[in-house]
Amino acid sequence: IVIGYMLYPARKKNHRVNHIPWYDIVMMLAGFGGAAEKFPSDSSELPNDEVIEKYNLLSASFADLSLEERDGRYFTVKPSASVEIGGVSYSLKLDLGGVGKGYAVDKVNALMDGRGINYGYFSFGESSIAFKKFNGKETDAYTLGLSNPRYAPNRGEYMHTKVKDVCISTSGDNVKYYEIDGVRYCHIIDPTTGKPVQTGIMSATVIGGSAAEADALTTALMAMGREKACEFIKTSLKDRKAVFTYDNGEFYEIVTNIPKQELSNIDDRYTLISVAEQ
Repeated sequence: IVIGYMLYPARKKNHRVNHIPWYDIVMMLAGFGGAAEKFPSDSSELPNDEVIEKYNLLSASFADLSLEERDGRYFTVKPSASVEIGGVSYSLKLDLGGVGKGYAVDKVNALMDGRGINYGYFSFGESSIAFKKFNGKETDAYTLGLSNPRYAPNRGEYMHTKVKDVCISTSGDNVKYYEIDGVRYCHIIDPTTGKPVQTGIMSATVIGGSAAEADALTTALMAMGREKACEFIKTSLKDRKAVFTYDNGEFYEIVTNIPKQELSNIDDRYTLISVAEQ
């Protein structure tokens, strides 16, 4: 039932965001060790291009996924598509990890509203949070510290901003990842390549809207790359606040549509850039 509720809105409207699927329906996460107990230790353990292409063909069958509604309940029916790799047949696997925590946060947030809870917050894994008001003497807003994707001593957060009565979600390449030959492989898959994202975007945060939508949007922003992410924020996220960190090869950037006066405690290793100026 939960899967149906989460996927049904995506099927009622276009389920792609700037040519990036809203939902990671790919099996390459397992191929690159994202769902394994042990990460690959060298390049020989990574899937080759032939295997990646087969997984990509399989993930494309998401368009054939059917959703049925019966008496207010939703059901999913997987397509029959399959591929053979190493003599083993694989069918489509749905991984809703990209929106699952946000969905849970939205449900708890609704419960808090129903009980008249106006103060406090609910955090699911620290990456999806529903904020109410802060019960303080001088302010009713929380100070949100955004985790530094390239941690340095005494710089666990790269920026602060104030939030209240809002949901947020963050995605990044800095929690579930490993490195082989100097290349970082994280748990977020780029659906255009079938490989972990390597767009230069290190983390992305969306403030506003539902937590589930923010979950999906931050995952998509990670895969878009700098230019497309800037354009998407300017054209499609006008009613929300968004920020992403970017490694341009020379220094780190903070790219955001949040007004500068609403930001504080910015890590001096980062250069602040307004989306409006891009």
